[in-house]
Amino acid sequence: MGASVIIASHNHKNGVEAVRKIKTVFPEARVTFSTLDLADKNSISNFAKTVKKVDILVCNAGIMMPAERQMTNYGVESQFGVNYLGHFMLVGLLLPMLKKSKGRVVTVSSMANNPAKFDLRDATGENKYHPFRLYALSKLSTLMFALELDKRSKQNSWGISAVPIHPGVVRTKLFSHSPHPFVVFSFIGTMVPILSMSARWAAKILLFAATSEKAKSGVFYGPLLTMIGGPRPAKPPKQALDPQKRNELWQLSEQITKVSI
Repeated sequence: MGASVIIASHNHKNGVEAVRKIKTVFPEARVTFSTLDLADKNSISNFAKTVKKVDILVCNAGIMMPAERQMTNYGVESQFGVNYLGHFMLVGLLLPMLKKSKGRVVTVSSMANNPAKFDLRDATGENKYHPFRLYALSKLSTLMFALELDKRSKQNSWGISAVPIHPGVVRTKLFSHSPHPFVVFSFIGTMVPILSMSARWAAKILLFAATSEKAKSGVFYGPLLTMIGGPRPAKPPKQALDPQKRNELWQLSEQITKVSI
């Protein structure tokens, strides 16, 4: 579609290889790689300084239920940091460019986005480590952020669109890094094609949110029955619609990142 694409990843080897594969098939593609580690505050800041213009920002990084608690260098649990807070910081640093371009921010949530407790002390490592609850909290937070960004953009006439999605059950390597029972069950589900999607097919939902004129700001999109088919409006959990919880999350995010949006 004529876009200039920056592939950003903490994994230099995989990022460079992705660029090579794309250019092998599409030699004229304008695609480059940049290092970005969302668990490292300095990496986020340094990456943002290299960006000169942005029309579409896809917040797609994610990790899922590591067996042991890991922390970012800015003091939060790694799932909450990589899946949500690093993206919050990146959006904040790129906000002037997003306002100028009337840009679009796509955030990737999950069908597992409804934790039993909304407790932000979990995110900062103060409570006992619950891998599933923290994963769910991180994915709820990405959705809450998108809905709140849409609200604030409209209130302040920023012109920024915020489109949250969830891809459903997708056959990727995300499931291969944790022994948690939910992950094991989900991994088994991905082995049955009728219950899951290929990464190529699931990417259509993300690309719809990023590029289609039909994608509406503030609307949550996902596949049919959370598992199959193309993009359609999905029902967000009640916690995502709670203005008090969204404001609590926003304030904590600004406090930790030192970035005001």
